[in-house]
Amino acid sequence: MRELTILTISILLIIACTSSREDTIDKYFDVPGFINRQIEELDKKDAQLHKKVRFGDESEILTVSDLDITQWQKEFRIFKEHDINKPVLVDAYTVELGTDHLGNKIATYNLIDKGSSGILKMQINYDSEDQVSAWSSSFQEDNLLYSNFRELILTTGEEGILDGYRVNGYHKLMFKDTVHYQLEVDIKY
Repeated sequence: MRELTILTISILLIIACTSSREDTIDKYFDVPGFINRQIEELDKKDAQLHKKVRFGDESEILTVSDLDITQWQKEFRIFKEHDINKPVLVDAYTVELGTDHLGNKIATYNLIDKGSSGILKMQINYDSEDQVSAWSSSFQEDNLLYSNFRELILTTGEEGILDGYRVNGYHKLMFKDTVHYQLEVDIKY
């Protein structure tokens, strides 16, 4: 009887832990969806990346081509990590809707609790046809051991297809120098 009770409790725990939970919400801009659409277009068009990389005092320029879908996914993983559509963040951001000097829409998401680590601000600029023309996001994380900041920027060209991106930031470990990094990428089709 005891084994049956343990087995029943184990099964109930497994069911509770694996039941379908909603891991995302639909309140803010869909970053993973936007990035996945861009990856599909890049893969179809056999795009080439022209990268300028700076890490600390070192820099490098390189060209990357013939990426497959898995490599594209890895290339844009850091952008997908800037998804704020998570249940824990449901009321963490204010949403400001406005327009630029040409009358195009701008959506800005600002973290309410600025003392928190996480995505501090996200902004999406739209063109006259309501296609995303630019997306930017800034992330800050501070604790006793390190401080980390990064800013991501994506820009699109014709038909809302990605034409470049930048990653700027720094990483500071306790008792170590701050290391600044920058990645600038132009995409050629």
